[in-house]
Amino acid sequence: MKCEICGADIAGKGYRVYIDRAELIVCEKCAKKYGTPIEIIQSKTVPRKSRSTAPRRSRSYYPKELRYTVVEN
Repeated sequence: MKCEICGADIAGKGYRVYIDRAELIVCEKCAKKYGTPIEIIQSKTVPRKSRSTAPRRSRSYYPKELRYTVVEN
C-alpha cells in the first residue's frame, strides 16, 4: 500500500484517517501529523508463487569427439 498523502510505501500498519471530511489511508508519520484517526489497518502480504524450473537441455548437439574413417578409392 502507498500513503495517500506523501506517497511512501506503507510497511506494517496503515492508518485510516479523516482529513477535511475525506477518508484516507496514510502512513504512521502522516497519521500523527494530519487528520483524525479512525482505525489501524494491517497491510496484506501477497504470497509469492514458487518458480518451477524446467529441465535444462544439453547445449551440445553434436558428439564431442568426431570419428573419421579413411576409405581408399
